[in-house]
Amino acid sequence: MEIPYELIDKVLNETASESEKEKVELWRNLSAENEFVYNSLKNEKHFTEIESTKFIIPNKEKVWNEIAQRISFNKPAVTYSLKQFIAVAAIVAVVFLTAGYALSAFVFNNDGLSDTYTTILAPEGQKSKAILPDGTEVWLNAGASISYSNLFAVDNRDISMTGEVYFDVTENREMPFILNIEDEVLLTVLGTSFNVKSDMDAIEVALNNGSVQLKDRRNNASLAVLSNMEMAIIEKRNGALYCSVDKITNYNYDIWLLDELKFENATFDEIILKLEKRYGMTIDYTNIDSDRRYWMTIKNESLEEMLNIMSKIVPISYTVDEKHVKINGIQ
Repeated sequence: MEIPYELIDKVLNETASESEKEKVELWRNLSAENEFVYNSLKNEKHFTEIESTKFIIPNKEKVWNEIAQRISFNKPAVTYSLKQFIAVAAIVAVVFLTAGYALSAFVFNNDGLSDTYTTILAPEGQKSKAILPDGTEVWLNAGASISYSNLFAVDNRDISMTGEVYFDVTENREMPFILNIEDEVLLTVLGTSFNVKSDMDAIEVALNNGSVQLKDRRNNASLAVLSNMEMAIIEKRNGALYCSVDKITNYNYDIWLLDELKFENATFDEIILKLEKRYGMTIDYTNIDSDRRYWMTIKNESLEEMLNIMSKIVPISYTVDEKHVKINGIQ
């Protein structure tokens, strides 16, 4: 059943008739998802109270159809205030994105003018899944983001990203999928699945199947062409990019999709960086042997459980204070 926005708007503004109130109540009781949407809209009602100036969405039908295409329902376009439109777009996208992992993601749309961009962000400590307008499936690790324009899958398949993202790209030989990584590397693909991990020092591209081409975005110079089960490591040094390619014997670069962290021969610092991202916490540590290596797998353990496990592997004491963890090695 479609979302009755006009009726919900009347209920929230106390202008609905008794029959309209009953219809909204019936719709709310149909599913937990409907109740979530209603409460989210209710919580965002202050947008309309703060911003009373009406914002007429240019080409309203086209804008709504783009949103509807991503969430599999249709509804006539409605005039909202600018802030209300942004709030509604965010809420609708959250419902859609949570379907895969039951985790939240935030979607922000610009003014709805000719160059409209959608950005999907996975909050710290959480992962998100999205399906792009061309059917490409995207999984975002904590803190990662992707962004694309309203012309995606219409005139192009250009998309940008930060952080760590896994792509399963829908094949379309007439329209290549072009990924802009941190405004430094361009990855071009026709149809394949691969994982990209980007940070300040390096970009890792691990290809599961298919073929991708990597270029330096700044001068269009070719960096590498990857085939099945190959990985490129692009290091950033003194303003230049240096690329090396290795064969992958065991593809486990998408293991984070399974809510599982696997450490093999990892330093304590490497473990802490991933734990910070997984749990959305800042973790400081002292008196830890930086040369020691660790092997462990984290599945569904809470932060407290994880710290308890670590204390049995290496002698540590720790304190947890809201979003901050302090770890001290015991000599």
